[in-house]
Amino acid sequence: MASDIPEPLTVGSLVAFSAAPGHSQPDFYEGAPITLVPGVGEPLIGRVLAHTSEEVAVAIADTRLTLTPVAATLDENGSLDYKGAWTVRSVTPLA
Repeated sequence: MASDIPEPLTVGSLVAFSAAPGHSQPDFYEGAPITLVPGVGEPLIGRVLAHTSEEVAVAIADTRLTLTPVAATLDENGSLDYKGAWTVRSVTPLA
């Protein structure tokens, strides 16, 4: 794991998405800034690398975090609701 990522943020850690500074809500388009709020530690600002209906990949410093929803729920439009807890499925260095 990269030294820039706080130690508590490992595979299995729970996080929530929050808006990046200057934004009113989280955005999930490729390259969008986003804040991850871990259960332990300070919020981390990263950028979205990719997302599907089953996972979101976020870059923080020189690390790629792949996140999956703890309980996938749909919003009123039938799309994945990104609110709630997500778990870190993998932590890998960015290539």
